[in-house]
Amino acid sequence: MKKTKFSVEFSHIYTNEAFSDEHRQSIQSLKEYLPKLKDEDYQTCVFIDNYNSTEDLLDVDDFLERLKNEGVQPDYYAYEADMAKYTEKLLNIIQDKRLRKSYEKYISKKNTLPCSFMTAIWYLIRLGVFDKDAIVHNSKGFVPAEALINILPERFRAVEAKTLDIINSTNNHDAIGKIDYVFYSSGNTHGPSI
Repeated sequence: MKKTKFSVEFSHIYTNEAFSDEHRQSIQSLKEYLPKLKDEDYQTCVFIDNYNSTEDLLDVDDFLERLKNEGVQPDYYAYEADMAKYTEKLLNIIQDKRLRKSYEKYISKKNTLPCSFMTAIWYLIRLGVFDKDAIVHNSKGFVPAEALINILPERFRAVEAKTLDIINSTNNHDAIGKIDYVFYSSGNTHGPSI
């Protein structure tokens, strides 16, 4: 399977948000980071959280146009709610029985999926472990990556730690060494559930 070297995620946004200083910070971090990749091939992407938002205020086309005007048009994007179709697939590869039961109980009791679980699915899709099916939207052609770089607000750090715990407990635990982060500080207090 043909792979690109890196998948670089930036400007994570909720559908009840508007383009903000936090997204500008993310863009700035992306522009500072990309030169470090030098001649390596990469694709950029955005993850849009339409799962945890109670309102649907985001004009996605306008958001993507803003990114394009900033010179950082993503190669592809996906909606968090679409990750739900992979729930059983992820549960089935979690080898830590205690962790799997914990997530099964959480999902059953709350009738919802935690962000860490959805993010683990998203990362496994980007790495080519799970097939992308029709859930990745793009204009330049999604290609699975050998490694991931995630440019995220500092407030996501705890969720990301749980995401890595999930992936580390699967039969694809070697993926942990292929996931890296650039965290930046943000004044935004809107955060994901774990």
